[in-house]
Amino acid sequence: MNLPLVRRRLMLVVAVLAAVVGIYAAAGFLGLPALGRAQLPPLLSQALERKVSVDDIAFNPFTLELAVTGLKIAERGAPDTAATPLALGFSRFEAQLSWRSLLERAPVVSAVRLLEPRVHLVRGKDGRYSVDDLIQRWLQRPPKPDEPPPRFSVSNIEIRGGRIDFDDQPLGRAHQVSAIDLALPFVSSLPVHQRIDIEPRLGMNVNDTRIDLTGRSLPFSASRESSLDLVLAPLDLAAYAAYSPVPLPVRLVSGRLAGKLRIEFAQPINAAATVTVTGEASLSSLDLREPGGEPLLRLADVRAKSLVLQPLAGRAELAAIEIDEPHLTVQRRTGQQRFLQAVLDALPAPRPLAVNAPAAAPA
Repeated sequence: MNLPLVRRRLMLVVAVLAAVVGIYAAAGFLGLPALGRAQLPPLLSQALERKVSVDDIAFNPFTLELAVTGLKIAERGAPDTAATPLALGFSRFEAQLSWRSLLERAPVVSAVRLLEPRVHLVRGKDGRYSVDDLIQRWLQRPPKPDEPPPRFSVSNIEIRGGRIDFDDQPLGRAHQVSAIDLALPFVSSLPVHQRIDIEPRLGMNVNDTRIDLTGRSLPFSASRESSLDLVLAPLDLAAYAAYSPVPLPVRLVSGRLAGKLRIEFAQPINAAATVTVTGEASLSSLDLREPGGEPLLRLADVRAKSLVLQPLAGRAELAAIEIDEPHLTVQRRTGQQRFLQAVLDALPAPRPLAVNAPAAAPA
């Protein structure tokens, strides 16, 4: 055996591997962050039509840890100054990517943490929102019936120190949702079994009211089950009808929503993760009117029994609906072609269909 030749070949292999690792490390530690800092702000600025800036981007190619610091999105049309009001921003975003993404050919994220997100929303005196342009752009996007549902898996989701400021100019009010603390075990459409390190929770200050909800987990369960209970006290929907981002075809004069829901998370081995919402809901004292104020629908009480929703699977079940004292008024007035003409005229325009798109499957 020619030992010098073997040594030279071994040294060559080691040198090639070292060069590959060095190039990979340089591209990950230096190249990708630099490319992101240079390209991400202008791309987002063009897409959102708002100035976007980022303080820093860091990436570890060996642990697949991504960190974005100081992202800021200015209000649309705001001057480019240090005092430019922000529409959205956060102090830091951290994501732990997974090598499983290569096997699944879809994004698999082991952990996500969003620190101090800030949202500033304005409803102008004309009733339009500061994000109406983005909403209308989404509503006018042609649907793609043949597009498959998204494939992804995100686990250990946390939001800490969030704040939402809402400036309601027509009513002269300012609302704040602060100290937002949210934790979700996962949101996934893939049969990926990942380690779960958090329990579901939800906490926030809504103006001067503190809300704290803490979930429960079964750490020794094979399916990593956890749950979060939500109790909705009677909520006056009429007070929030004016905040709908899309025009409503009817006037909501009164209506009180209440319910008890449980959100259950399960991640069985070798099976798709599930998020299941179960519970009951009721709507009382409902009074809907036509846009001109004419009577349309009154209900004393509506109760949905044994509600089961699985949003990731597109599944919904309802055991029973109980309706008390319904009163429906249907009119076709002189000069109108159809019944409920005023309501139909107030419906939002349908979204345009994709050209040459195949027919959608039945819902």
